[in-house]
Amino acid sequence: MDGWPSSAVIPPTAAWLYDPPCRLRSSEADRLAEPVARTATAEQRFSYFVPRVWNALPSHVISADSLDSFKAWLKTHLFDI
Repeated sequence: MDGWPSSAVIPPTAAWLYDPPCRLRSSEADRLAEPVARTATAEQRFSYFVPRVWNALPSHVISADSLDSFKAWLKTHLFDI
């Protein structure tokens, strides 16, 4: 967690008090917030790359009803590219 010492642990009873510093998902769709990369190295990070790939997927793939249907739609989408 950024800004927290690596030894910091949130007790289970206080977990509901945690308010994340940024939203990960947008409120209107199942899209991930894309972080700003300030360097070319930062653009290669997993945390920068994955939200861009996820947000590029069609909505019918993201909103699949089950894991099996998600896999099938994802495979179909990737072969159509």
